[in-house]
Amino acid sequence: MKANLDRLKAKGWVKYIIADRWDRTLKHPLHAAAYYLNPKFQYRPGVCCDPELLQAVHEVFSKLDHNAEGLCNFGNELILFRDAKKGFGDRAAIASRSIYGSC
Repeated sequence: MKANLDRLKAKGWVKYIIADRWDRTLKHPLHAAAYYLNPKFQYRPGVCCDPELLQAVHEVFSKLDHNAEGLCNFGNELILFRDAKKGFGDRAAIASRSIYGSC
């Protein structure tokens, strides 16, 4: 995108607007949680242990389920997902990690 803007000789303020919008959107907890929970990205080095991503996932889920039991179950499921255990480790789940190709 930046290369295209450079090629088109876009003004600095255009790049600033795009960069600002990009940062505000991608730093939103919902987008960060979606990134974390996407199997295509989850199993890349560093993603599963990123504290900012984990915090975003917990923020989003705590808004969806306010009771302590739900949060506890979610934490357990998140560990299974991270470690690819139970259903998250079967062949179909593993295949879905790369079904759309690499980034």
